[in-house]
Amino acid sequence: MISVINTKLFYIQRRLKYINFKNCLRCFTSAKRTNDSNPQNHSFNDIGSFYTIPDNDFTTCFELQIKNDFSRLLKLFNDKSIIIRNPAVEVINYLKNSDYTQPINRYIFYGKIGSGKSVQMAHVSHYAFTQSNWLLIHFSNIFDFLNMSTDLNPNSRDEKILDTPTLSGFWLKSFLNMNHYFLKKYNPKTLKEIQWNQKESMPVGSLWIDMINFAISRPKYATDCIGIILREAREHAQLNEFKVLGILRGVNCLFQLSRKADTAAQYIPAERIGVLCYLKRFMKNDWCNGAIICSVNQDTIYRITGEESYYPKCLLGNGGMQDLNPFVPIYVESYTDQETLNYLNFLAENHWLTIPEAIDPHGIGRREIVFLADNRPLELFNITREW
Repeated sequence: MISVINTKLFYIQRRLKYINFKNCLRCFTSAKRTNDSNPQNHSFNDIGSFYTIPDNDFTTCFELQIKNDFSRLLKLFNDKSIIIRNPAVEVINYLKNSDYTQPINRYIFYGKIGSGKSVQMAHVSHYAFTQSNWLLIHFSNIFDFLNMSTDLNPNSRDEKILDTPTLSGFWLKSFLNMNHYFLKKYNPKTLKEIQWNQKESMPVGSLWIDMINFAISRPKYATDCIGIILREAREHAQLNEFKVLGILRGVNCLFQLSRKADTAAQYIPAERIGVLCYLKRFMKNDWCNGAIICSVNQDTIYRITGEESYYPKCLLGNGGMQDLNPFVPIYVESYTDQETLNYLNFLAENHWLTIPEAIDPHGIGRREIVFLADNRPLELFNITREW
């Protein structure tokens, strides 16, 4: 008799929860959106609204720049939308109004871990991608070249410089994918002869695509090929053939020691790793008709003690500040209250939130999520997994 009563109570409670869930689905507020998916048209009036990235743009440009977990979530929703925030709109306005006959401007995004720097940089690069006259040179994580390479080999021209064949090969494939339409439209050609070795070379006027495909098929030359692309991109920009946008995540790695040691048991400085050496040259503002957006990240530090500041001066050090000055600092803060609520509405709209108290805009679950996350984007992403 008792078991029958317990079974009936279980089904009654389940039915009540279902009814409550259905009521919450009816009462939740839809996310605030803008119908304009072109970043060129985004203004400060759109801040706090979601904009939808076209599928092709997301796959070609956007997906490579954001964290894998967030990318998988957007693909799971089949709703590839992000919030329009102040830092991205500010830099897009700078790019629209810059004088490209002058030396390049460098924009450094900074902020606490998980504040959304990568997404803001991706939003800016999406603007350049839609303009079709920008070449995108994107390094999603310089930290990998500094610390995660499994094959550091001496360069054939200078044994002090170390090549990273595997990572460089992956980067070249990513570069081709991101700039597929650009390379097809402009079909850039080399301005100097390329001497791979004593027997193999490419004459002036060789197609970039042929050069890149050669280096992909011969990983030994992949690192040198990246250096050639960075040099040629600057020279083509100087000739006013097209604009160049550099996108670098974790630029403070260019001024750190690697976790790897050389044969003398000494930690390897960034200057000895070929790709990073080429990037430091690329970052100099001695060329025009381009721009560089980059971020400084605390999570690239080997040992985080909790005392490290997220400000550029601390993360770049004296050497970095000397090399990169002048630059435009772009602070990426946590979500505003409006952005947090709109993000939760976005999750509820896509049925990611399943507990009624979290779906209801006035529910206690919403208030608990906001309190625990403290408006930080990464914390919101992690906490809402459990709701």
